[in-house]
Amino acid sequence: MFFKSSLGRRILRADNVWKEQRFIAAVPAGLIDSTLIGEDAEQPLILQGAVDCMFEENGKLYIVDFKTDRCYNKAELWGRYGVQLKLYSEAMAQVTGKTIADCMLYSFYMNDVVEDPEKNS
Repeated sequence: MFFKSSLGRRILRADNVWKEQRFIAAVPAGLIDSTLIGEDAEQPLILQGAVDCMFEENGKLYIVDFKTDRCYNKAELWGRYGVQLKLYSEAMAQVTGKTIADCMLYSFYMNDVVEDPEKNS
């Protein structure tokens, strides 16, 4: 079902695709805790993780995180994982040296892409 979706077809046509791409990167503490300000927000924290799927189109990277949560509310799902994707984006930009064009969730429960609700506002 996934590979029949527009995102699945897009990944199949991508220039490059990586799955379970592991990383270690230093990210500003403010990305993890938005209440931090000034020098505290800039302190580096070591982040270790794995991106479910990353694909490349025209030299830009796109990150997809797959979710199985039983949720039909896209804003709620993004609220659960939006910070995680911001962290992944920062880490993968550092690791690869390439622009991260977009991050998205793919909900298997909804069979749909979930994007940052603030992206198009």
